Amino acid sequence: MTTKLYKDRSLCIRELLQNSADALRLKKALYKKDQFEFNEGKIEFKHSIENEIEIIECFDNGVGMDEDTISKYLLKVGRSYYKSPEFLYLRESLKSSNADFDPCSQFGIGFLSCFMLGNRIIIETKKDYGPGKNTGKSLLIEINGFEGMIIIRENRTNTFIGTRVKIYSRKNINFYDEYIDQVNLIETLQYYAANIEFNISAECKIKGIEKQIEIPPKVIDYPTIIEEINIKGIITHKKNLNEIHPELSGYIKETFIVDNNKTICLSNNEATWEYVTDGIRESKIVLKTQDAVISEERFLKNYGHIISIDGISVMGVIREKFSVIGKIFSKINVGGTGVYDVRGSIKPNLKADRTPDVLSDFHDLTPSWRYINDLLWKAYTGLWDDILNQLSVGKISQNDFWKLFIIYDLDINYFSLYRIINSLALPFFIDNSINWVPFKDLHGFRIERSGNCAGFINENKEHFCTPTELTKWADVESKRIKLIKIFHTVLILCSEIQLKNAGLYFIPLKETKSDKIVCDFIHIRSLDSQLLLADFKGELSPVLFVQSEYFLVNRNHPTVKLIMKTKYKNELSEIEDFITNLLSGISSILKFR
Repeated sequence: MTTKLYKDRSLCIRELLQNSADALRLKKALYKKDQFEFNEGKIEFKHSIENEIEIIECFDNGVGMDEDTISKYLLKVGRSYYKSPEFLYLRESLKSSNADFDPCSQFGIGFLSCFMLGNRIIIETKKDYGPGKNTGKSLLIEINGFEGMIIIRENRTNTFIGTRVKIYSRKNINFYDEYIDQVNLIETLQYYAANIEFNISAECKIKGIEKQIEIPPKVIDYPTIIEEINIKGIITHKKNLNEIHPELSGYIKETFIVDNNKTICLSNNEATWEYVTDGIRESKIVLKTQDAVISEERFLKNYGHIISIDGISVMGVIREKFSVIGKIFSKINVGGTGVYDVRGSIKPNLKADRTPDVLSDFHDLTPSWRYINDLLWKAYTGLWDDILNQLSVGKISQNDFWKLFIIYDLDINYFSLYRIINSLALPFFIDNSINWVPFKDLHGFRIERSGNCAGFINENKEHFCTPTELTKWADVESKRIKLIKIFHTVLILCSEIQLKNAGLYFIPLKETKSDKIVCDFIHIRSLDSQLLLADFKGELSPVLFVQSEYFLVNRNHPTVKLIMKTKYKNELSEIEDFITNLLSGISSILKFR
């Protein structure tokens, strides 16, 4: 059972870390409830070999356990103390004293992972009931095999409060090196202890692979790839995630090259973004410096992201962590570098092995994960505020901005309507040349079809177009289509839509103080179901949807307002499910007409 649930032996370390963190957080909450502080929390790990037996040891000075907790929960598969009536009653008491504690343990099966490392487990523990209260008995629990004998007795030699777990391997060890080591204690903790608020120490005492580490209660500031190439003409923008949502913590940051005036640019005397081609097949965007050439592909793939829930990284297999994170978070591909920790009411769903819950399509996200994705994208887009300010006053050209947009794989869906109207311009073909027209200066336009193509044209017969230089930088067909779709989405969702001369007529917004972002008007339930929620006015006000070159849904319609509230809901009511599936189904049918 353990090998089916947990794919890697090192995941036992993660589960022990999780249990210790919960024990310390509960103790801290109990002390806070009684108006005391507990700031001495610590977690210690050791990996050693004694008498040819491999031993993993974990100690914490947390709340500890008593015999009732051990017999009811620790040794019962699928029963978690943190789901019990006893804990729920205690939690209500903690909440009333402003000392709430939200455990990361959920399923009551984490202790099973210990049996991946050994059959014999010895636990020493002593319960702390809170400041000024009696402590529990010192207990020693000896477990011999998953279905073997369990002995619980008083431990008269133990004086500490907390819990110590020692796991003994199944077989004698005659030789041990880094290739045999399947625990990788130091590396495992470095990854999984992403945002734990207690001091953590670990030591591998095995001869030949001795290591030790101290992990302080702070978030590690990982460098961006541009910071790593060690040039001076750069600027890094960083945002505290707590500014985006009170239950998010950590940071996200991005680095740009700048000129002598600290204006973000495509080239300075140390580095240059260039579009290069071999003249035959291969073309790409690269960042050239005197000592390095970084391709756009490497630049994007080397974004470092650690997403944790309750301070513990949400990962599957530690040795494949980067490839796995690429798969699991294929839709959380937010730019930049950062460490993100989620707690409280916005925690997304996890499966029993603490990997993200996804829909049947492996690359699609459930609504709770989509909400985290959107929060992170909002934070990342906020890093571009300075660039948009420079853009609006002409320090950066529109052409250079959109090149940066392509290089950094930015997503327009997370720009606010205010930013789009006041900072961005769109390209139109005017007087035989391409002109960037500020969005706030645009007038009404309609969609006109020519052959198999459709485009936007204004009253002066001036066509929206995509500059050749930009389509060159968007070097593959999928990127070019994405760029055109971005422009079209902005034009549609940032305009009022009316009926004129039996056709749709788009009137761009001139000003708004709304902090709404574009994706607030894109309803997604799955990869194949994305509805554009447009602003219908005049005769179109009572209409539910229209089909032109795009399937557009009226965001002002009472029915649509109902489903707009379901974007991040995991469970829909019958009427919400019916309306969402109805509109998605109609959209799919009309798409193939």
